[in-house]
Amino acid sequence: MRFVFGVVLLLLAAAPVTAVAADGSTDSTACRINGSTSFLRDLLFGEAARLPGADQATVTNLKRASRVELANAKVLSYDAQSGRIECSGDVELTIPAEAAGALGGKTSLSAAARFTVEPNSDGDGYTIFASRMYGLASQIASASRSLAPTRLTPVAAPASPVEQAGAPEPQPAPVRVADPHPAFDCALASTEVETLICADSELAERDLRVSQRYFALRAVLPAKTRNILLQSQRLFLKQRSRCATSECLSALYDARLRRLGELEASRGK
Repeated sequence: MRFVFGVVLLLLAAAPVTAVAADGSTDSTACRINGSTSFLRDLLFGEAARLPGADQATVTNLKRASRVELANAKVLSYDAQSGRIECSGDVELTIPAEAAGALGGKTSLSAAARFTVEPNSDGDGYTIFASRMYGLASQIASASRSLAPTRLTPVAAPASPVEQAGAPEPQPAPVRVADPHPAFDCALASTEVETLICADSELAERDLRVSQRYFALRAVLPAKTRNILLQSQRLFLKQRSRCATSECLSALYDARLRRLGELEASRGK
């Protein structure tokens, strides 16, 4: 199942993220911020509240009473130079028993998710790019329309290692939600390729990164190398216009980002 229409979470003053363990292996705890996955709950219920027909008050009530956890977390990639981490896992939603009737008698639902964590350029916190969890969000929105106004009993959260040790639990960083966007205005999208990019948060995020890194390089490269960069960017845009699927675009953006990274690295040699 592919999730589209993503969102971006800006985490301010978040604790540092470490993606590599002492033995050099990737550490799945890097997929948590401040040891928490509460940002996934904000993502999920924020999307549900924006869906047509959702009852805003009931969605908020469900959010307060439900629990969202990340299971089977896995670091897919880690860029030591930028600090960028790409994660995957299963988002597990547990809702109060009083709301089960509106969700087919279930109190537990899950869906696969993928997101990336990247340090902000000013060193203040992190930005999270995440695929929207449309399947779960639509179920929540649908349930909010059929649930009668009632006070839901919050689902008990499992005790964390910190709580078990008797120490106070650290407060999560404040979160602000913003829409993701590519390097162009989606309101002016006029081609199938542009529509595909605007409909997929991961592609939109890659498009913006390619543009930012291209213009940053163009500003510092000598004239001869800058002309080579320009020609390669034109070729990339020509190839992009021929893509008809998200998979094609994803592979093309990844290849372009790798090439731009090689050009950045060669500057220091």
